[in-house]
Amino acid sequence: MKTIDQRIWEDNLHMRKEYISDSTFSEADEFEPDQLKLWKKNKLLFSIRDEDDNELLPSFQFEDAKPLEIISRVLKRFPDDMTPWQTALWFSTPNGYLDDKIPQENLNDIDGLLIAAEEEAAKIFG
Repeated sequence: MKTIDQRIWEDNLHMRKEYISDSTFSEADEFEPDQLKLWKKNKLLFSIRDEDDNELLPSFQFEDAKPLEIISRVLKRFPDDMTPWQTALWFSTPNGYLDDKIPQENLNDIDGLLIAAEEEAAKIFG
């Protein structure tokens, strides 16, 4: 019989694989490495790593090969210890503060996204 931790780990791995298979990514090597580091350091975007440790950039964050401003505004509301995978799942999961819409599909709802991000931070801090 599997432990709860084993089941959580397996569920988490399944969600990650599903996210990777369902999402569109920009390759990290499409961008100049120093620019990409600067964007991540300044919370202008986020990246995730796959099972093979490849860096993947969810493409919904970009317009004309530049990070969208709303991504930075949302990321800066999240706690510093929120992991890239927690961030990816937040953006790809229906959110009650957005009438159960998916954040990454509703990037034009700036006020809604910012409220939802603030509520996420409040839940984590508690």
